[in-house]
Amino acid sequence: MSCSYYYFVASLPTLSFEKPANILYAAFLKDAQQHLDPRDLELLAQAVLEAIDSRGAHPFLDQWADLNRRLKNEIVRFRAKKLGQDPGEFTQGDAYVPLDVIERLGQITKISNPLEAEKAIDQLRWEKLDEYSVGHFFDLEVLMAYGLKLQILDRYHVIHSGQGEDAFERYHQVEIFEKIQV
Repeated sequence: MSCSYYYFVASLPTLSFEKPANILYAAFLKDAQQHLDPRDLELLAQAVLEAIDSRGAHPFLDQWADLNRRLKNEIVRFRAKKLGQDPGEFTQGDAYVPLDVIERLGQITKISNPLEAEKAIDQLRWEKLDEYSVGHFFDLEVLMAYGLKLQILDRYHVIHSGQGEDAFERYHQVEIFEKIQV
């Protein structure tokens, strides 16, 4: 049986992909401890951004992990094709990826700036979270989607901090160097 969390959901600030959040994911989880029953809190904590296997913990988590795995597989296919390699040894699970996702990733792979490409992938994930939340208003599923969106926004909070920008620039320089060597 799913619980309803009217007060908690109603008290959360609205999120937008284009704007920094007024709350960090860690604060959201701390607040959730006061409002969620222990089983739901445990499930909420399992809703992590990079999940590729939820082990059947919850249908929403299964759907999220499946999306991540399919996104990663399709990115591997695009990169392997570009490098003339067989993607089969790097992919997991079946090869099915919805056509809308393939088309979007095809557009995203043409973006030369790695940060902008990553943002475009996260925008796609955000939109899928919106789809998964349809019909959910004050339940655990909407809180899982909210937490995942906060994790996306937290990534950009770190990237846009001085420390994150420095790390990104170092990574980008290594990536450019590797491309030159190939």
